[in-house]
Amino acid sequence: MFSIRDVRSRPIACGGRVLPEFAREGDAKYINSPETPLFNKSRELYALDLARKAMSDQDTVLVMEGYTDVIMAHQHGISNAVAVLGTALNAQHVPVLRRFTDSITLVLDGDAAGQRRTMDILDQLLALFVNHEIELRILGLPEGSDPCDVISSHGREAFA
Repeated sequence: MFSIRDVRSRPIACGGRVLPEFAREGDAKYINSPETPLFNKSRELYALDLARKAMSDQDTVLVMEGYTDVIMAHQHGISNAVAVLGTALNAQHVPVLRRFTDSITLVLDGDAAGQRRTMDILDQLLALFVNHEIELRILGLPEGSDPCDVISSHGREAFA
């Protein structure tokens, strides 16, 4: 279970990751609290409260898919990482991120689903990135790996 906090570090929801050995086919990988007036998973970003200073200082944000990816990144000193909450990066996220930086790097899993999600984001948000003058980068990962794996096995420097 993971505490989901707003940009001011106030708890607003919880999320969990289904352990692979207990997952059934078709189950979601991550499960969040139900949506409430305080929590909307299409608007919030995991660890934004922790990453916002680094995002401003480094003038970039790494957007990942899951809690464990972001936790591993922060543990290795990559403190400008956030994660979407079971949804793809969307039009509601962009203005939130734009408050802190004008450069977004998508770091999605190196599997077919991650590649599809990247293409969906590009199809849906490319005009929004242009209109908000946001630089978009995509970090491709080796087939079948995710940011958590790459960071833990190869270290911060190799990931950077």
